Amino acid sequence: MTDTQSSLIFNNAAQDFATHAKANKFTAEEVLEGYGLYKQAIAGDIPSEKNNSDAVQDMAWSMKKGIARDEAASQYIAFVDKLKSKYSL
Repeated sequence: MTDTQSSLIFNNAAQDFATHAKANKFTAEEVLEGYGLYKQAIAGDIPSEKNNSDAVQDMAWSMKKGIARDEAASQYIAFVDKLKSKYSL
């Protein structure tokens, strides 16, 4: 698979996730898991100044620290596919 194909699959997964998350199709835990994987995939490890944040989104992201960006992207795509199957989306 080319980088372009991988990017397209990732972007489609992100769009699907955002659409269904906004429609409250997922649990809060699922939204945070998706957020953490997404941020790790696009930005890498959380910056040290945000690492001690009490914001739940930052905590979700910090839990993914150390996962390579391409691995986080693969996990994110698989996670979104799992949610789509679980909720018949």
